[in-house]
Amino acid sequence: RLTSANRGLADVSALERLAVGPGSVPLREIASLEVTNGIDYIRRRDQRRTVTVFADNESWITPDEIITGLRAQMARIGVPPGVDITYAGENEERDRSMRSLAQAMQWGLVTILFILAAQFNSLKQPLIVMLAIPLSFIGVIAGLWITGNHFGFLSFVGTVALTGIVVNDAIVLVDYANQARRSRGFAVNDALIEACHKRLRPVLMTSITTIGGLLPLALDWSGGGDFWAPLAWSIIFGLAVATVLTLVVIPTLYSLVERGGALGASPADRNPGPARANEAPLEA
Repeated sequence: RLTSANRGLADVSALERLAVGPGSVPLREIASLEVTNGIDYIRRRDQRRTVTVFADNESWITPDEIITGLRAQMARIGVPPGVDITYAGENEERDRSMRSLAQAMQWGLVTILFILAAQFNSLKQPLIVMLAIPLSFIGVIAGLWITGNHFGFLSFVGTVALTGIVVNDAIVLVDYANQARRSRGFAVNDALIEACHKRLRPVLMTSITTIGGLLPLALDWSGGGDFWAPLAWSIIFGLAVATVLTLVVIPTLYSLVERGGALGASPADRNPGPARANEAPLEA
């Protein structure tokens, strides 16, 4: 091994190599020496030679698009036998994080279901309430498409956050309808009409204030919006669409499921009529 002071090209060419016969000859007489690019060290992983390529993406293209293009290009060129290509970096970290978030979302849904089941003392109504969650996904997909964002890690974080937000409006409507049926003997449809009428303003105000609080983040009024925009737009559009559909779909499904059920006054449920006008309004 040469010392650091004798590692120049001239020093290497002056090296003498043993010949077949006696004596030795300089290395330059049996080899052509030139300066070219090459790897400065050999890295191995699991006893296999490994080459790591690093790159940064421009703002106009996402890592997903780059990976898709690379896969298509490598499929066209062909990979030599014994060579494996692994796409790591941000793509690998994102996949790992999204798998972790997906597990957290599953546990969150189970927790919400148990809490609602304890509150409503049934499984039918919690499932009705949780229908607001897939309704919000419609808004998430539409919102990302409208704003030109892609479904990535941050938009998935916003989607997970929505699971605990959008159920609130449905809880308010279902709980108010239950109270109207229990305390005032309203029929199912009458209780739903009363709930939508009395709870419309609180439902809208809750959603509007949440959306208003996220708009500065989505529109980059506070700085860093390019990074946080997918999260903000996911929540904004998901909540907006879920709020509107909750006022339509949840009462409809509630009526179909609870018609003729045991909750409240069963004669009124089986023979729905106008609400009792002589009774005091139900407390909010």
